[in-house]
Amino acid sequence: METELETDTMMYRIADDDVFVLVLRPTQYDKENVLDTKICGRSIIDWVKNAVNKWHHKFVSTGPDDDVLTVFRDNITSAKWTVVIYADMPLLERRSIETALEYAVLKGVNALQLPRGYIFNTEFVKTNDEFLLTDFVPVNPADYTVALGNAQIAKIRGEINLRINFEYIQKGVQIISVKDTYIDCPVEIGAGTVIEPNTYIYGETRIGQNVKIMSGSRIENATIGDGTVINASEIFDSTIGKGAQIGPNAHVRPQCTLADGVHIGNFVEVKKSVIGRNSKIKHLTYIGDGTVGENCNIGCGVVFCNFDGKEKHTVTVKDGVFIGSNSSLVAPLTVGENAFIGAGSVITDDVPADSLAIARARQAIKPDWHKEED
Repeated sequence: METELETDTMMYRIADDDVFVLVLRPTQYDKENVLDTKICGRSIIDWVKNAVNKWHHKFVSTGPDDDVLTVFRDNITSAKWTVVIYADMPLLERRSIETALEYAVLKGVNALQLPRGYIFNTEFVKTNDEFLLTDFVPVNPADYTVALGNAQIAKIRGEINLRINFEYIQKGVQIISVKDTYIDCPVEIGAGTVIEPNTYIYGETRIGQNVKIMSGSRIENATIGDGTVINASEIFDSTIGKGAQIGPNAHVRPQCTLADGVHIGNFVEVKKSVIGRNSKIKHLTYIGDGTVGENCNIGCGVVFCNFDGKEKHTVTVKDGVFIGSNSSLVAPLTVGENAFIGAGSVITDDVPADSLAIARARQAIKPDWHKEED
């Protein structure tokens, strides 16, 4: 690729191989690993790497007494232009560097002073001990903000977050409030998706098209299928199919796979489980270490009792099963296809297909149990 600058009389071309970027990494940050601080899913130093990765580049550690020209001359390459910047500027974008390079070429400047850094005509500065520095005023001086201290990092995080959100808006994602929606840079979101305020989408999350993510949701390292609705819920390291409904206030813990059309309702927790297509788990239920088949209905207050105090065990529920409210399934256990479990049951043995299982005390009626005293 080439960076092109067109004027009325000529076009300037800067070939990528004609540019070398020298990134100075101040040693003052090493003690507290400041440059490894994550901002919107990427470390400070990785944001800088992302800005310079189209060119040959090198990171060099520098102390407070190191002279920039000495460091430059110790790292000279055959590139026509050498850009010297710092590793503590995560807002710096590739286009910011390209604009400064174009300016140097157009104006015939051999040494350009950036707000924080330099652009040198390599051969000229190498062979001249004295030379004139020309100041460069960028369109957006904030690009050169130094990530020094929590206050500055907070400001930088806010700016990067806005950039990410507006990038998604340009791709057809509807973000209701760009200031109250937090998305990491590795995230992918399909067109037509609507994201309400106070939503957090982190890590390697992949979200399909026409998804609705409602306020109060947190999603990390998850895959969400097209047309799914997530309402004020948390999803971690799991896969959700197409057309699913999650929430409100559901908790999908790591290693879950929820197929197309699954409904996970309010105050339902699912952990390390597989839920089959079109199954519904609507209220106040815990599914742990389980497999639920297709077209199942699991009532309110059902618990998969997966832990015996020492080891975890699994519950397998086959297709078409109905489990009544307030039932406990004690693992290890298998419920066969199209079986019914009566409400309030504690199931400890396998349930055959097409059968009804009831495991509760028979109701007793004591007439006149409570009478007013004479």
